[in-house]
Amino acid sequence: MRKATAALAAVAALAAVSCTDRIFEPSQRRQQQNTGNKVEMQVQDIVFDDLTRVEASSDEASGMSFRWSAKDTVGVYSTEGGFSRYTLSGGEGMASATFDGQGFTLTPGSTYYAMYPYDGGKSDPTAVEISYEGRKVSASNSIADILPYDPLFASAEAGVNGGANFNFGHFSSFARFGFNLPAADSILSIDLLPSYEGITPGGSLDITTGTWTPAAGKTVTTIPTGIKTASKGQNVKLWVPFAPQDFSGNDIAAVMHGYSGAIYTARIEGKNMQGGRAYRWESDMVKYGDGGSPSSSLSLKKDNTLSLDIIIGKTRREPFHNEMRFS
Repeated sequence: MRKATAALAAVAALAAVSCTDRIFEPSQRRQQQNTGNKVEMQVQDIVFDDLTRVEASSDEASGMSFRWSAKDTVGVYSTEGGFSRYTLSGGEGMASATFDGQGFTLTPGSTYYAMYPYDGGKSDPTAVEISYEGRKVSASNSIADILPYDPLFASAEAGVNGGANFNFGHFSSFARFGFNLPAADSILSIDLLPSYEGITPGGSLDITTGTWTPAAGKTVTTIPTGIKTASKGQNVKLWVPFAPQDFSGNDIAAVMHGYSGAIYTARIEGKNMQGGRAYRWESDMVKYGDGGSPSSSLSLKKDNTLSLDIIIGKTRREPFHNEMRFS
């Protein structure tokens, strides 16, 4: 499978995407003068949205770079020849690699669409299902868990000899949350609750037009974590993949559940999360649970305000009630 590293090389900038349901522009195609069963696949890097140029340092990565691995396979769609599997044949460890396939011969001048990873069950390019259910964070600052939720798509026009050069873009957007913990604890999970619209768990993508049809959003999105024994004052970093979604104007409640029974909360400002970009937040967590393990519940009141009830002994706290309103 593809490998991702936290060091960035200087590469071409990502294509901009809009906040509409037109997620990417499939008509940006490149031609390749190769034979009919051979294609070249190039994958773009991901940079943080607040960078004006690509930089990298040893202590804080500016984004993620991606390289092809042995036995990687991609799917190529043809309106004439159906859906075929292409396997890496050269360029292991590089951002640009060659793939060979035997399903059909590429016709010069015809347009083809490609996706990674290959999935034989997703043979309709106009309705590729994408799901973010099952997301998790194994460790602080780990990017390994995002790869299964980073589908790549591209289109290309076959050259005069039938080959094609696909320049893959990333469909997903990525959040890098940095939370400062006020106490030593292990983190079991984190709940994310945007104030005005839920986080979509997935949807359907037409890669021939770039049209994205998201599923209904969820008020509470829970992500399990495997962050163990974080020390007091430690900055815990969580990489989380999302479908492109505009959270501008939203406050987002972040609620961490500790192994100790304590609950940690923070409020972060929503951003317009576009495909192929990474976004970062830094915030101090507030702890609830001193002197005993709390119980908690999340609910919506009749006036559409969010109530996060935390009960510690006989003390009841509602840190978000009357502060966050849902439409």
